[in-house]
Amino acid sequence: MSMSNVDNMGDMVKRDKIFKSWTGISEVALIKEVATKGEQIELCIEYWARKRKLPVSEYKLFFQDVVQTYVQRLLTERLVCKAEMVLINVKRDVKTFYYQFACECKDEELRELLLEHLQKKDPKNYDEDIVQLQFYWDLLQQLQNSGELFAKCKAQLRRVNMETLVHCDDAYMNRLLAELYFVNRNPLLMQRLNKYSMWNYLVENAELQYLVRWCTLASQRQAQPQEKFNELELLFCSWKLEPEMYEYALKTVQLPSETLRNSFAAAGYFFADERNDVAVVIRRLCTTESLEHNRDLLEKLPLGNFLLNRGLHMLMLRDFVKTRELEELHGKYADDEEFLKFLVSLKENKLEELEGFERVSQATKVYLEHHGVDFNSTQPLVTLFEFLSNEPSISTLNCYLHTTALQNIPYLKTLAIRNPLHNSDSSLSSGGDNCNNGHDKYMPTPYDFLRKFKHINLKEIAKDFPSESIASFSNEKLCAKYARKYKLNFLHYLKQQRSCYAIYYLVMDHLQQYGQLTKGHLFSACEAVTEMALQYAYDAELVTHCVAFIEMLGYDSQYLRNYLKLCRLLEESSEEIHSSTKSYSMLSMRIESLLLQLIKEKPTEFPLANYHALIRIVTCSEQRGHWPLQILQHYARDDDWWRLLVLLQYFDVPLAQLEMLLDHFETRLMGEHMLRAFLYDPPAQTKRHASFSRQHKKPVRKADINPTTTSVETITSSISSANCNDPNNAVFRTAPSQQRLHFLPDACGRLDIFALVLLCSSPSSNGDRINSANKFIELMQDQHMHATSWNLLKNSVKYRLPILAILAATVNPTNSDWQWLVWLAVAANQWSIVLKLTTLDIRKVTWLLAETVVRQGDVTLLLRSFRIFFKDNACTHLYHFLQRTQQKRLFDDEDVHSLRLFLLAWSNDSVEMPFCTSLARNEFMQHSIRLLLIHLQNNFDSTLEQQKFIGCLCRSDMSDISGVMNFCLLHKVFETLQTRPGWAQSYAIDFEKLVDNDDKQIYEQILDALRENREFDVAVRLANLLEQPISDIVYSKWVSKLEETELAVGEDGPYTDVTFQSYEDEISEHSLPPELLVNFYLYAAGRFLDSCARKYQLLKRALTVIKQHHLFPNESFDRDQIEYEMIICYLQLDDNLASEMGIYHSEYYEQIMLNERCVLYKSFLELKELAGIEDLNVSLKQPFTRQIEARLEDLLNLLLEKGDVVEALRLQELFECRPIDLRFVVFCMALAEGVTTIFSMSPEERQMLRDIEISSFAKFNKRTLDSGLLARDGQQSPTKLSSDLSDSCSTCEFEEIPSKEKRETLETIQGIASKLTYGINIGRRIVMAYRAAMYLDKEYLDVLRTKDSTVLLQSVAEDGCLRRLLVVSDILTSTHMTQQEIAELLALELTTAIVRPRFYIFTADQQSKNAIKNAQVWGYNIDRDLHLFLELVPNTTKLGNCLLEYCDALKSYRKYQDNKPFERNTVFERLAEIIRRYGLPANTGNQMSTSIPPITTASNSGSLLPPAQVLSHKKQNIIYVELLIKAHQCYVHECSMEGIANVLNRAKALNSVLTQAKSWSLIVRMLSGIGRFREMFYCFDSLLKNEQFESLLGQFDEEKTIGLRQAIITYLREYCPNNGREYLKLTALHFLMYQELAEMWEQDAQAVIAKVLNLAAVGNQQLPEQFSMANLTSANSTKIFIPKLRCTPELITLLQQAMEYYTHATENYLLDNKLLLAQRVASLAEMVAMQIDLASKALDRNIDPYLCVCVVNVQTCEEFRELINAELSVPQSLIMSRAYGYDINWSEVLLSHYIILEHANYLQEYLQHLQITDNIIDNTVKGFQLYAQHHRITQQMEEHLAQLVKLVKSVTLKYKLASLLSLKPIIMSLINEHTAYYLRDTNFGRNENQNLRDM
Repeated sequence: MSMSNVDNMGDMVKRDKIFKSWTGISEVALIKEVATKGEQIELCIEYWARKRKLPVSEYKLFFQDVVQTYVQRLLTERLVCKAEMVLINVKRDVKTFYYQFACECKDEELRELLLEHLQKKDPKNYDEDIVQLQFYWDLLQQLQNSGELFAKCKAQLRRVNMETLVHCDDAYMNRLLAELYFVNRNPLLMQRLNKYSMWNYLVENAELQYLVRWCTLASQRQAQPQEKFNELELLFCSWKLEPEMYEYALKTVQLPSETLRNSFAAAGYFFADERNDVAVVIRRLCTTESLEHNRDLLEKLPLGNFLLNRGLHMLMLRDFVKTRELEELHGKYADDEEFLKFLVSLKENKLEELEGFERVSQATKVYLEHHGVDFNSTQPLVTLFEFLSNEPSISTLNCYLHTTALQNIPYLKTLAIRNPLHNSDSSLSSGGDNCNNGHDKYMPTPYDFLRKFKHINLKEIAKDFPSESIASFSNEKLCAKYARKYKLNFLHYLKQQRSCYAIYYLVMDHLQQYGQLTKGHLFSACEAVTEMALQYAYDAELVTHCVAFIEMLGYDSQYLRNYLKLCRLLEESSEEIHSSTKSYSMLSMRIESLLLQLIKEKPTEFPLANYHALIRIVTCSEQRGHWPLQILQHYARDDDWWRLLVLLQYFDVPLAQLEMLLDHFETRLMGEHMLRAFLYDPPAQTKRHASFSRQHKKPVRKADINPTTTSVETITSSISSANCNDPNNAVFRTAPSQQRLHFLPDACGRLDIFALVLLCSSPSSNGDRINSANKFIELMQDQHMHATSWNLLKNSVKYRLPILAILAATVNPTNSDWQWLVWLAVAANQWSIVLKLTTLDIRKVTWLLAETVVRQGDVTLLLRSFRIFFKDNACTHLYHFLQRTQQKRLFDDEDVHSLRLFLLAWSNDSVEMPFCTSLARNEFMQHSIRLLLIHLQNNFDSTLEQQKFIGCLCRSDMSDISGVMNFCLLHKVFETLQTRPGWAQSYAIDFEKLVDNDDKQIYEQILDALRENREFDVAVRLANLLEQPISDIVYSKWVSKLEETELAVGEDGPYTDVTFQSYEDEISEHSLPPELLVNFYLYAAGRFLDSCARKYQLLKRALTVIKQHHLFPNESFDRDQIEYEMIICYLQLDDNLASEMGIYHSEYYEQIMLNERCVLYKSFLELKELAGIEDLNVSLKQPFTRQIEARLEDLLNLLLEKGDVVEALRLQELFECRPIDLRFVVFCMALAEGVTTIFSMSPEERQMLRDIEISSFAKFNKRTLDSGLLARDGQQSPTKLSSDLSDSCSTCEFEEIPSKEKRETLETIQGIASKLTYGINIGRRIVMAYRAAMYLDKEYLDVLRTKDSTVLLQSVAEDGCLRRLLVVSDILTSTHMTQQEIAELLALELTTAIVRPRFYIFTADQQSKNAIKNAQVWGYNIDRDLHLFLELVPNTTKLGNCLLEYCDALKSYRKYQDNKPFERNTVFERLAEIIRRYGLPANTGNQMSTSIPPITTASNSGSLLPPAQVLSHKKQNIIYVELLIKAHQCYVHECSMEGIANVLNRAKALNSVLTQAKSWSLIVRMLSGIGRFREMFYCFDSLLKNEQFESLLGQFDEEKTIGLRQAIITYLREYCPNNGREYLKLTALHFLMYQELAEMWEQDAQAVIAKVLNLAAVGNQQLPEQFSMANLTSANSTKIFIPKLRCTPELITLLQQAMEYYTHATENYLLDNKLLLAQRVASLAEMVAMQIDLASKALDRNIDPYLCVCVVNVQTCEEFRELINAELSVPQSLIMSRAYGYDINWSEVLLSHYIILEHANYLQEYLQHLQITDNIIDNTVKGFQLYAQHHRITQQMEEHLAQLVKLVKSVTLKYKLASLLSLKPIIMSLINEHTAYYLRDTNFGRNENQNLRDM
């Protein structure tokens, strides 16, 4: 580690020197220099990236751009080679760069020069390269023409050119081609389109129509002609849709259409919402007709139950519905069991077979019988099918067809119509006519069925034969025409034992049919013949011909002959050949037992032929795993090694079988030596044919290809098993070339090992141990004979036989290490490494050989070598670990255990390596770890296996034990890189260098590569593992993401709240310094040159980070300057955009004020200190326009309005802008705090204050709270007066409370605050806090800084200040208490005031007076002044709810006192606290009563005594009633109907409780207090039922008295109509209710009038008709009936009673001062008196019938007119007018009575009561003129009319009327009088007064 640190220090010093040498060089010049030299390029990029403060990846792009410009200049100057060198130095693609430059270049000569250079560089591949480059050039041009796609590529590739397109990923290129194709539809792109990318593109872009078309064409590509398809559809037809494509679409498509769902369903794929819906699956498959195609899918679905319920019985017969599923439904559907059985029968039997047809017919018959169907009449086909199943003859069938049972089958009845050429009328059917009973002559015959279904027309046959001949198939012509033709094949001739002719027939037949004879044909024929031979094995002659047939065709029949030979052997041994014997395994076991028996009987004779046949059968049947071992085991038990050697070699017995014989040797060592002697099989040499063994050209079988373990492991395992006595531990597998023992030369040229051993034998001594490598090389290269061991070693190398090295070890184990070296080098074919001993140390060669063996994957050889030569060496554990992980790849605990055994041995210094005994422990471990890393590098196929291998190393704790390498870190690196797909190709790790070099350096290289490739997430995780700083990586990631999203997503993409939150999450996740995020925001904001919304947003985010993390200004950022620039950006935004962006707030506002409800608790000096005004420093400021200044003032005003005074003060100082509202707020704070006075204001401001009216203070006051509390008599309450004065007031007679100075200051502050347009809440807070402090006689700052409002409220209650409710309102309002908090506070105070008096002890006189009185709250009576408290509550409904909660708590307290379960909550605790505080007289203060036990729940009370009865039930009822009354007033204040209903429900329930307790006064209190009398009539019921009505007649307030008496009257009238008169009298006497009594008398009178009309009214049919006097002027007079009454003494009595009632009503109205009502009722009484008069006169006339006019039942104005016009006199008319309120038209009445009816005295009567006017007379005359037009005029009428005209006062009108009526006497009298001179025609009609004036 120290050496690596030194190297790092040296690199840093060298790098610093290089950086210093570049100080004076310009950037472009330095880039050109390093690019030309090809040195220090990375240092140059790092150097300028630091100077420019850019990420390395960002600067690399700039570097490449500069180099590109430089190379383009070189190419322009024709410096092609130099340009190529520069491009190679910077790792650019020369071909693509030159070709793109040539295509873009306009210089033809330069273009040709570049293309010629490319051709000279690679002339062979030039044409292919040009085609590829041209394609990419066309692709680049198409991209440039596609604006959106080009922008997208630019965001992803950063630089879009040919080079990036050539080197981009295949997946990206395929996706790009797909997108480009759909943009420009270029057909040239179709050749390069990838179906997977095309599919993914269509799926991701929801191109559903293309997906549907593709699926349709893919399913029908072979069914439709492709000429009509376009190019894209042809491409779809050529592509096969893969399952993974469908799966991807199912996961991605969000809103699939029905067509797409059907297309996918046809292919067997369903979306997730339909996959488990059987109904939808069936519907879609039926719609697409793809049931059979998706048969496998349907078989997996539970269709039986679904189809049965839906009645889809035809689908249940399809093959995808299994019979087993239908059988399982039998028990579930008992009603359908027979039907299910019927379906099962239909599915299990085939109709094509006679047996199946019979079963189906029988099942059908059973099913119909079960349902009671008479199939003989309704289903005759069942009988027909049953008949046909018996195979009837034609004549029998013909007779059956004409039975009556088949007459109802429509098919048979219409067969003759559909087939007119039937055979029923032919002579052939005449024989069957006897069976026809004449029911249906059109029934078909069997001959018709033959013609219809078999196409045999017997009529045509009969034509060819005479009539006497019989038509049968024995006739040759018939056979030739209709009979089936059967052709004999070669097997038929072979059965006739004609094998030669069978071959001839086979050859000729195939040549005729196929034109050629292939090996396949011959092989098929041999297979068929072999099967025949096995089938007829008992026929020796036939078997002989079969064998001859096979042999004549050139195929080997030895296996067949061997099998038959063995079968005959069993027959000869009198054993039966069972069916099981036909299997090869059973046959071989029985044959081997039989042969072993023969050998035991005759040991000298070996049944070679039979044993050979058995071996061939085993080999042929591929039963090599079941090799016959009984005979070999027999010889092994006798140690008969010679016979074993002969059998093993002669029959090529595998080594695995020899291993299995080890346990059967009597001398086990003999078997082990035999196995070791024939271990190795040398490679094939040139074929020698000198061997006596036959050459067999055997085909290679597939079974020989399976890889197996070589025989070296077998012998090692066998040797080791000799010690552990467990032969099963040996795992024996051999390679194909090593599966048999070969120790004699054979056709493959294998050596005779015994001969070599004999040749190597030497009588010389084996010699001493060799310690020198040179000596070893010398002996191995010497050609002379030496000791036997060395001869064996030399021949082992010469003939590449490792077994000789093993033999050498058995001869002389002294040099076992050299023998191990030779064996391993020869076995691994690495002898060349051993030859390096001449130049290298033996230890290096040893490890080099081991590493080479491991590198080439021969780990098993290394393991075997140690097991053979050093079986007790601990290195075996290591190599065993390598061998298991390479072959089994289980990576389980056994592998970890092997490695831990090795580490244990290494820790104990018990590990040795040949030739490395002097090697240090750490160096030995380094070599071992190197082997592990080489193994990891070369012997695994996937990174997953490598990761598992490293996991094994970690689990073994190798890193902790060895301390050489950190495998856990490597494992974590692997896990980190696994998150990036395809990392192994991009970031391959050279594991072998991890030991030689610093592993972290390699990891850092990977980290640099990740950063270069923009894999920032993986790089961050890797850097965390390496404990490297990740700030630069995260910063680069943010920059890269910012640039990519700007182009890909759009302008708003990288500036969303989600993106900003992700940055902050990364900061917190990786514990990065927040300055990094600030710098990034500043970098992002710096990208915007002009002010915009995004720049403002970024600067605001930067300030937010600074604010959240409390960062101090440093060299990286200047907080004041950032804030200045941010505000500048905000001021330049549009109004709408600025409102969307929001404004920046101070830290104090966001973290403190928002949590404190935006209540100001700081003084001005403290706010100024928080704003940091004195430390503000902005270096760069810019002038503002008027518009910007106005925007700035608006911003400051907005901050004031939100309450952020700190930020407003800061911006005021920052921009030197002071709006008037901010100045007012600051001045108010200064005035309130005493920092300044009013005299410090400017004259203009003081003048403005003088103009402020006191009425403008209303926004800070509540009128009801500010007014004084007055007593009932109008004088100030002495209690209130005493409470408003403090103790000091009485001592200081002239002291003002509060002082004049404070009052003036308050008025000034109120005046300033009333002028505020913005910041009103702050001004209100200052005003109210100052006013509260003034009335509480406290310091303003103390009140302002007090955050607990209860402290101030307690001061209000205890100190007795002035205007308490106003102070309370100020406290509640200024502290921004919520509505719920205010409601809970006042509810607690009101409840305390209600509960507290219940514990006072009064005298006997005081008890009755104060029983229900409540205590005062803040000096106010809550009963009288509750409306003032309600003014304090913004939401009185919530206050009512809180009071009802105390009602519930009171119920719980009652349960608590009664030792019942109750519910405990916060309200209950508060109520219990009140009761404990005021429970005893001595406990009236705040001290806790010691005599009242604490409240316990049911769980902890145990056996405690019942709680003391602190509150009796009566007191609790009093409290409950008072709470209900106050809650009701709260609800009424806001008209909360729901709350009122709740109170009424509770009151109703409480009424029952109070009734039982006989608390009548509480019922009355509840009734009067709530005041909803109609809704609470149940209270009246309770009082009346208990004879407590007098309780209602108590002393109440005037307001309550009015409502209560009205409620009593209403209740008595509605619910006590019978006995309510007495109660009404009591009520009236008590409440002086005269009007109500008058109304009652009036109602009684109306009832009497109704009775009169009911008894005495005369019907119209009894009255005479008379002309109407109301329509005198009309032409057609109508007839009417005048209503009359039948006069009797009873009628007069009733009318007198009604008049008396009206009289009483009038008196009561007068007593109640209701004059109008009294006058109206008096008029009615007068009208009744008039009716009495009319009735009395009628009785006096003694004329029967006694009728009079009815005047008491006038309903309409017409009836009124008829009566006064015809029947009534003037006084009577006046009475009627007053009674009914109708006006009288006296002109009409005079016309009717005086003129028409000729009542002479009517005019005199009128003149006695009324004055007549000229207008009345004029209208009367007009009416008369209209009447005269239609009626006859009498003399009397004219006289009456003349008398009426004489009464006209106006001379002119009189003259006019007299002239119109031709009243000459009147005219003459006028003329004779003195007024005649002005009655001239010219003046007629003028104003009379004017005429008189002219006189």
